[in-house]
Amino acid sequence: MDGFLRKVMLKKHNISTILVIISSFCLFLYYLNNNYNVSYYDETKYIDISSSILKSGLFEIVEPLRTYLYPLIISIFSFLVSGNIIITKVLVSVFQFIIYLITIIYLAHVSLKVTKDKKSWYFVLVAGGLNPYLIQSTTLFLTDILSTCFVVIAVLIFFSENINKYRISTPAMILLFASVMIRPSSAIFIPIIFGLVLIRFYKKRDFNIIKIFLVAVLSLVVFLPQLYNNVVHFNHWTPLIHEDLYSSQSMWATQYLKYGTVISPMEVPQLYYYSPFNLEGITNIYQMSYKNTIAFIITYFSHIFGVLDWGYVDAYIKSFYPISRLVASFFLYITWFVILSGIYFYIRNKKNRDNRYSFTLFSTILLSVVYAAFIGTTCVESRFGYPIFLLLLPFSGIAISSIMSKTRVIYYSLVSCFLLIILFFWVSFTIDLQTKRIDWYNFFLHGEEKKVERFIELNGGLEWNFVVGLSNYKIVQVTLSNGDISSNQNDMLVTKYNGKTLKFDDSFSQADKYSYRHWENPKHLVISISNKDSGWEQGYNPTTEDIKQYFNKKPYKLVY
Repeated sequence: MDGFLRKVMLKKHNISTILVIISSFCLFLYYLNNNYNVSYYDETKYIDISSSILKSGLFEIVEPLRTYLYPLIISIFSFLVSGNIIITKVLVSVFQFIIYLITIIYLAHVSLKVTKDKKSWYFVLVAGGLNPYLIQSTTLFLTDILSTCFVVIAVLIFFSENINKYRISTPAMILLFASVMIRPSSAIFIPIIFGLVLIRFYKKRDFNIIKIFLVAVLSLVVFLPQLYNNVVHFNHWTPLIHEDLYSSQSMWATQYLKYGTVISPMEVPQLYYYSPFNLEGITNIYQMSYKNTIAFIITYFSHIFGVLDWGYVDAYIKSFYPISRLVASFFLYITWFVILSGIYFYIRNKKNRDNRYSFTLFSTILLSVVYAAFIGTTCVESRFGYPIFLLLLPFSGIAISSIMSKTRVIYYSLVSCFLLIILFFWVSFTIDLQTKRIDWYNFFLHGEEKKVERFIELNGGLEWNFVVGLSNYKIVQVTLSNGDISSNQNDMLVTKYNGKTLKFDDSFSQADKYSYRHWENPKHLVISISNKDSGWEQGYNPTTEDIKQYFNKKPYKLVY
């Protein structure tokens, strides 16, 4: 009888797990359907680099801001489907989703081993497998989710498996180094992980340190293509990126509480959460710490909150007030509460700390704290919080196992969770006000969006001039007299008569590009128009009247 019950429970356990995985896959298909045929901004750059790899080879990448490995992965899938970018994006998305699912299952396994309670297994699966932010990120040509998964898997292997075996330690080391070649900021984890490996060796002596050193040296081959391209093309001996991006990040950290990118019709995609402080004479976050300490504390903790609060879940939204933002944030805040509760219960319960996975959990806490401290000195994007979330996810299972054991604990936890959700939404909506474009309070009070958009209709009534005619397109310019237009190209959006967004390109390599010449007097907006669109033949130079007639029939829009 006992054997029969055990089989029934095991079958029930398997069915529940499969249902969660199926639900996760359905969520993945939903976001894949939204994103598979469109790519914007950072995505297009990775596509361009992957095309360059297929055309010129891996060792001809001239890219100062991005590493080689993620474009290489895209190029491999692109090669398999003869360059069809839509099919490539689908295949890369499936690949990223599979890696992500493996990571979540591994995290759930660790939580189960600590608690010996299947409730912890299920909660980690649900919290990770149904997280809309992370599932959506698997359907984009962005590096964050893949790099994060590689780091997390490497950490779990290094601190919970038998790394004395080459077949275990070698994949872990390669994944760790590969995560850096996908997203360079992951390099912050390497010295901490190596330090923790030495601590494990000192405490347990359960592996050969010479073996690990040898594996690490041999795995450095992962960095060679990046090092080669930097030396040959930039004369810069570094295995990371050529540009000193962190200097810019530490400067932007003083100017913005947060940064985000969402694509919305007729809206500038970049969301800048401006600092409310006067920071004249302050050039980076470190100067801010002693020149304006109060501003530093508020700004720094706003950055930390940005790691916890991920804002919009969809990459493409119809307005700044979608219901998906509220639902996804609600899900995320609950998970953060459970994770933080799990850390509390883990520290308090000595039985958990005596578990063989205790060093693994200690390592995830230390890595998360150091990473959060580092990220706080940068201009935070929501995706910067992915590594912390996944590293700490096993603690959510520990919390559920502890909370569900006593009715009184359940009651206190529900009340505390409710209060934390209210606090998080209040802070989140208050920080949103700093964009000067989003006001959730007004939306809830009056049921309408706060209209903060300023725009100019680019019609025939403006002062237009012909610049130059090229093979398939013409370049024209319009004089702008509005003194309040920002000099930052990222603060404006130019759209055609049909709603298509023009891309900024000072070189005007093709049609449907724009550039804002804010340094000229008067200022000019320059636009490239295809001959097919305008009806102007190759070799014909349109007159001012021709240009005005075109824009009278097909007015563009400049949002600023």
